[in-house]
Amino acid sequence: MPYDNIKEAFKTLIHEDTTVEKLTKFLKPLDAKKRKSLVPLIKTIDKSLKESVSPEEGNYNRKGTVNQIELMRYTGYYCMGYRDYKRMFWILPERNDFFEKKYIKILDLFG
Repeated sequence: MPYDNIKEAFKTLIHEDTTVEKLTKFLKPLDAKKRKSLVPLIKTIDKSLKESVSPEEGNYNRKGTVNQIELMRYTGYYCMGYRDYKRMFWILPERNDFFEKKYIKILDLFG
């Protein structure tokens, strides 16, 4: 799959607010070079999703849904280097998160 098609497919998955399973099915077959090609797009989309949509002071509504922001976190964890990921998302997934059903499913999918 050419890089432009990968980027367009990724954008579509995020904007459709897809499931973790569909995102994993998309990411898993990508080699390291293709995953790295998504990094600039991950940064751009994540920044856009986290923008505030409320003009009111103290209101922290974001453009993206909670699911979309979580999907970006998973994608970043899978595609980015440690330093970039840490800089962008501040924290790694919590240890307790990995014991929750959905995180175990994600780890199993990425194998």
